[in-house]
Amino acid sequence: MTGIDVARKLKDRHKPFIFLTANRDQETLRAAAGLIPQAYLSKPFNPNDVEAILQIVSHQLMPKLELKGRHHLHAINPNDILYIKSDDVYVDIHTHNGIVVQRKLLKEIAEELPENFVRVHRSYIVNKHYIEHRSSRELIVRGEEIPLSRMYKQNLG
Repeated sequence: MTGIDVARKLKDRHKPFIFLTANRDQETLRAAAGLIPQAYLSKPFNPNDVEAILQIVSHQLMPKLELKGRHHLHAINPNDILYIKSDDVYVDIHTHNGIVVQRKLLKEIAEELPENFVRVHRSYIVNKHYIEHRSSRELIVRGEEIPLSRMYKQNLG
């Protein structure tokens, strides 16, 4: 069984795949391209290239959060969320593109988020990837000061 055969089976099962191959001939390239992989890297490859491709693909494949707007649903990639602030039964979801307000409890939205999100305060969840600075009492996320409570410090590892 060739890599092309494996890719066909993955495609039939609607599973994402990446080609890492030493084959650079036109026939293999055409067959691979026809299967629409998430990426195609030929050997020898740089480990940084592999890491970059995996990050890009994981960002693309991340399940979107479905959030209700006034007139329509918002689909937000969790990787685009900087932090979430709770205000009673509403949460303000701070993204690169602005704030989305939801009528939801913080613990409910926490259950829908991947592992790179941590609760750092009774009113805040942050995306660890965007923490710029950390002190004993606060975090800086994209220039915003986020309180860090003693009870949740261990969540940051």
